[in-house]
Amino acid sequence: MRQTTKCFGDVLQVGAEIFDDLDGHVFSVGWWAPAPGTSRRILISDHLYNCVHSVEPNLIEARLHLLEAMDCWDQRLFKGVGRRA
Repeated sequence: MRQTTKCFGDVLQVGAEIFDDLDGHVFSVGWWAPAPGTSRRILISDHLYNCVHSVEPNLIEARLHLLEAMDCWDQRLFKGVGRRA
C-alpha cells in the first residue's frame, strides 16, 4: 500500500507542476508558446491537466475491481470446501 501512496504523491506533484506552468497570458503552459497555436495549446494543456488528475481515482477504482475479482475467485475456489458430497 505504501507504493500506491507514493504514486499518488508523485501524480499530485506532477499536477501541481503543470498547474504552476499554466500562464494566463499565453493561455496554456507558458513555455510552449508560440507553437502549436493558441487554441491547440489550450486544448492540450487542459487535456494534460485533466489526465493527471484522473490517475488517482482510476487507480483507486482499479484496486476496488481487483479486490472484487479476488473475492469472487475465493468464493468459487472454496465453494464446496467443508461440505459432504
